Amino acid sequence: MLFVLESISICAVNLFILISGYFLCRSSKRQLIKPIELIIQVIFFSVVLYIVKICVGAETLTIKGLIMTLVPSNWFVILYSTLYIISPYINILLEQLSGKQKKKMVIVLFAIFSVWPTIVDLSGEILGKEWIGLSSVGMYGSEWGYSIVNFLLVYIIGAYLYHMEESQNKRNKKQLLFCLLMTILIITGWAFLNERATLFTERSAWEYCNPLVIIEAVIIFLLLKNMKPFYSKIVNNLAKGCFTVFLLQNTFIRKLHIDKYINGNVLLLLFHLLLNCVVIYIICWIIYIIYTVITKPFFKMLEKKLL
Repeated sequence: MLFVLESISICAVNLFILISGYFLCRSSKRQLIKPIELIIQVIFFSVVLYIVKICVGAETLTIKGLIMTLVPSNWFVILYSTLYIISPYINILLEQLSGKQKKKMVIVLFAIFSVWPTIVDLSGEILGKEWIGLSSVGMYGSEWGYSIVNFLLVYIIGAYLYHMEESQNKRNKKQLLFCLLMTILIITGWAFLNERATLFTERSAWEYCNPLVIIEAVIIFLLLKNMKPFYSKIVNNLAKGCFTVFLLQNTFIRKLHIDKYINGNVLLLLFHLLLNCVVIYIICWIIYIIYTVITKPFFKMLEKKLL
């Protein structure tokens, strides 16, 4: 069950980048305050958690520990901020290409930076050998998609979907759902095989650069895009806390002891997961609201100075 759930949710990061590409490709204007806000939030919660750990006796106050909390070492924030800043130049490039050239570009990039790196990683798992210098992403492999290369690839795919929207035939919902189901099943089976024999701590099935994981994100995006517009003030307000959930989730997940439920009743496992997801989200959302109240005046002042 956990394999299936992971195979369904693994495309979340790619889906977010895909959506960013779809919307950000329309404009080359960027607000520097946005990546700054993300980085400051990372530092803020890092400092707060460090102080809490000191108070409960889990950590001791040291100069090195304090300095480390001030370093925004969060892979997603750094990569997304980088993508956000350089994306206007990607947009300029895409605008100069014809529809046919855009299509060729996406195919070439997908083959070089998704298909090939995954083949290299998969062959390494099968043969029990790490192929140093063979991947097109980096010397030590694909980095499992935790790279600016994958972010740029998925961003460009999202931008391509926007630019080619008018020329694309409307996808049948049933066909998309069938393709999504098959993709999830293949990823799940792949991950199960990875469990039997793998060289790395990460599974190639769940790499962000895995072609199937990227395709899964594209299919879900197309399904959502074709849905009727939905607006809810409550949902929109709750959605604002997503990034805080991303930053703090591991702090709570470590306390869940999900391993106790893995081999038990499936319904109990699902109930346990659902309940904890809801509780964690609500707690993180409340923390986000408190954080916003504290930092809003500072960011308003900073934004005025950056204008």
